[in-house]
Amino acid sequence: MSKHVKDDLWETKELGASAEHAKVPDDHESFSKMVDDSLELQMISIRLPKNLIEQFKLIAEAHGLGYQPLMRIALARFAEYEIKHILRQVAEKQSAGEKIIKPIKDAA
Repeated sequence: MSKHVKDDLWETKELGASAEHAKVPDDHESFSKMVDDSLELQMISIRLPKNLIEQFKLIAEAHGLGYQPLMRIALARFAEYEIKHILRQVAEKQSAGEKIIKPIKDAA
């Protein structure tokens, strides 16, 4: 079977779409841990306003995503922006000759 024909069979779901090919190990917890470890994910618990969650669900639906992956994307974008913002501030202080590192105060 040529690669092109095989690709078409995947696209039409003649290959790989049956339940017999989608097996999850019996030990679901260890499988979940393996997935989390491989994707470098960590479970956290956070309380958020219900209306914020509903807003994320609406936005996620419009983008064809789940709301939790959308929240991960939003948090990653925020963190990246904030790190860049902080680094710009540090660079500005450095070029202005300001001290960047604060002195360590005595513990006593």
